Amino acid sequence: MRASSLRVHSFPVVLYHRASGEPEAVILSSSLVPHPQYVFDGLVVGGPAWTRNARFDIDARMDPTTTPPQLAQMISKLLADRFTLRSHTEQRPVDIYVLKMSRADGRWGPQLARSDPSCAQARTARQPLPPQCQVTATSGFQSRAMQISEFLRVLGGMGIDRPVLDRTGLTGHFDLQLQYDHGPFSGAFAGRQSSIDGVSIFTALQEQAGLKLEATREVVDVLVIDYAEMPMPN
Repeated sequence: MRASSLRVHSFPVVLYHRASGEPEAVILSSSLVPHPQYVFDGLVVGGPAWTRNARFDIDARMDPTTTPPQLAQMISKLLADRFTLRSHTEQRPVDIYVLKMSRADGRWGPQLARSDPSCAQARTARQPLPPQCQVTATSGFQSRAMQISEFLRVLGGMGIDRPVLDRTGLTGHFDLQLQYDHGPFSGAFAGRQSSIDGVSIFTALQEQAGLKLEATREVVDVLVIDYAEMPMPN
């Protein structure tokens, strides 16, 4: 990866935490990452205040055949080089939500469905989605050929107040459409039309998708920032 510029900007924070324990960065360039990733403060601790408050725009280039594990290594090196970042992973008790199936029989809700194979294949191959796989909703939330892990990141983008762990047991790609009131957790969706006033994301998930967010406290891996320096923009 070759980073051509780095500057303070009004985009999502630079650090987030993945299950691998490796720190990574949000690369806000349409040629690299199509959707911003969001951080939950409970999963990143320590370090100076700016690591959670400052936001950065990083313009970089990489080979389009780069795999996610390779990208993780590249971003870890970028953070070490440009932010002098040193960190480690340890386990701590954290308030979280667990995403589960809401029905005892495991049935899905009417707005959650298995994706068409052609949509899933295009997503897996990182190719443009065919016309029949495109999002058509003008309000609420809709996604095609999405994995549950991706939906967890969407929940973070909505500004939900806790990290979310997947306990659904669902695998593969899904189509999901939700109609709900965007407040109070609107995040990246702030300003979009709310389709049903007074219906929370919690209620919409349970009634429309057959999923539920259950509040609990568990010991999970957190990323501890031991040292970081504010980079000089270029």
